[in-house]
Amino acid sequence: MIFDVGLYDGNDTAYYLSQGYRVVAIEADPVLAERAQSRFCLEIEQSRLTLLNIGIGPKEGVMQFWICDAVREWNSFDKAVASRLGLDNHPVDVYCRPFRDILMEYGVPYYLKIDIENYDRYCIEAIDPGNRPQYVSLELSSFDDLIVLRQNGYNAFKLIHQSPRFGFSQFHATASIESVVRAVCEPLQEHRGSQVGRKENREGMPPGQSGPFGERTDGQWDNFEQAAYDLLTFVLGHSQYGNPPDWFIWFDIHATNKPDILGFPPLYD
Repeated sequence: MIFDVGLYDGNDTAYYLSQGYRVVAIEADPVLAERAQSRFCLEIEQSRLTLLNIGIGPKEGVMQFWICDAVREWNSFDKAVASRLGLDNHPVDVYCRPFRDILMEYGVPYYLKIDIENYDRYCIEAIDPGNRPQYVSLELSSFDDLIVLRQNGYNAFKLIHQSPRFGFSQFHATASIESVVRAVCEPLQEHRGSQVGRKENREGMPPGQSGPFGERTDGQWDNFEQAAYDLLTFVLGHSQYGNPPDWFIWFDIHATNKPDILGFPPLYD
């Protein structure tokens, strides 16, 4: 079972279903949820997909959710996110539940994918270190996200490019000049899902919008110290990508637990 928290256009869910997984998909935007209800009506009828039109928040109840009129991918409970670059937005009321309640009701997934525009942390904070998903990924918004994942028992990490200009390649602050030049010279696509990741493209497999997950992600698993170094180097503006923020460069952080990864000892008993 996979959780797709932040369904958006449904391409991730479609990919997971095509690979034989059962999916619990969560989408706060009522319009996007209605579209998914129609698109996946057969999978829902077959009980392969559970679709929840709710938001994830700190407590149960109705909250104001901001719809970015031009880029629904930027919808958020944080108005500043939905209005970035001065784009028009409008509020809708959305019923929210704490993510811990979702885990209790549907179980712990094999893979937890999160992309809910600055609210991802409410999901990873709910993870039980003693009963955690084998793999988790989220759109990185803060260095604290990496700390929370480490506190919840994950010790192996990958920073994966989500910008179409870099495909779904692994980010390291020590990337070679050749790889940087090659990446920067590639044409920028308007939509993050319009270019498949290089790794999966070579294998002939169509990834979802967030790209490959688990062991199919690009590169090698890093320990916490290496991931922290790379992330801080980027955040502080000392990487090959200049000074953030850059709305056309962003990462997902993938995490798992590897007994052979060397680094600090576990932060829990």
